[in-house]
Amino acid sequence: MKKIIKGVIPAAGFGTRMRSLSQNIPKEMLPICKKPIIEYAIKDMIKSDIREIAIITHPEKTIMNDYISEFIKKESQNKPNTPEIYFINQTKRRGLAHAIYLAKDFIGQQPFAIFLPDNLVMTNMSKKNIYQPLTWTSQNQTGNINLL
Repeated sequence: MKKIIKGVIPAAGFGTRMRSLSQNIPKEMLPICKKPIIEYAIKDMIKSDIREIAIITHPEKTIMNDYISEFIKKESQNKPNTPEIYFINQTKRRGLAHAIYLAKDFIGQQPFAIFLPDNLVMTNMSKKNIYQPLTWTSQNQTGNINLL
């Protein structure tokens, strides 16, 4: 099985389920212990040796995009293996599946991980967990789904 080096973070949504909290800032920027929740997703990807991250965003989320760019710049000063970040705009919000679809050129034929930035799971997970696959087979195709 190929090593997973690409990750996708879908972060273009409205945040309607969190509307009272996310009315003025993107839900991915809501602070948990003084850090935006999206920072935890990016740090988990870094711990998992993800080398390239596509963040599916929306043009209205400039505060989030600016924060991520600055965060990665600071991380790369301290850690040489900081992943490359690519921003992909989802101009029409059509849901999670559409957001992942927009990353098709970034993903290519590579295996990839999806990290949802509005879900925070605190665990003592080792980076090897991302590589424990659930294998599936269909007509003429075989693939892997990795579950954390």
